Amino acid sequence: MEHSFDDFREENLVLGNGKRVIRKLWMWKNMLIRSKNGHSMKDKPFDLVKIEIWNEDQSSKVFERDMFLAVTGKSKDQINSKEAVAHYRARFNVEGCYRFSKQNLFLGKFQTPDKVHFLSHLLVILASWWLMYAGRNQVELSVPVWQKYTTKNKRVLFAQETNKKTELTPSQVRKGMANLFDTFDKIPYLPTKYKKGKGREKGTILPKRKKHKTVKKNKEKTQKQLKRE
Repeated sequence: MEHSFDDFREENLVLGNGKRVIRKLWMWKNMLIRSKNGHSMKDKPFDLVKIEIWNEDQSSKVFERDMFLAVTGKSKDQINSKEAVAHYRARFNVEGCYRFSKQNLFLGKFQTPDKVHFLSHLLVILASWWLMYAGRNQVELSVPVWQKYTTKNKRVLFAQETNKKTELTPSQVRKGMANLFDTFDKIPYLPTKYKKGKGREKGTILPKRKKHKTVKKNKEKTQKQLKRE
């Protein structure tokens, strides 16, 4: 904050919980990071954005730690501080999607060296997301007794008892999908009987997978290589 800023914005916002706040944005153009470990940063300028969230009466901050964003690239001058924050907030939703897919839809569990198999696995995950999206209005929250007292679940269960509409989170939809699937006709989903396959013919030789050398990072070696370059 000791340097003079190039842009400042102050606007009123309403948070997701209904609280009215004031958001303050500062922007510094063409900032530079000091070069370190042989990496030159003189030709990599960036715009720095600082975000502060204050209470409506400006008596204190809502969050103790301020947020800083860096805007880089050839088109960075076309993006102002408000647009940079909007892009970051959209990215935040994407990160939540990745986290949910890894924790609940086994995105990171299927480990295969075959790219085609992994792409097929991604299609299964996307189909799971589509099922949850399509059935989100037909699902009723179903959780164990010890989870009914959390704030989110308590609000949803109360809305279901009073026949009020409420938005379920992806995690709540996933937990209630089992009861929805039980209402489907199970005949199309029963396992199909097939004869045993012939298997591989005798003498079949599969190509060996390509082996890659194990690379171990060494700080001393990398610094010497950078000095030589």
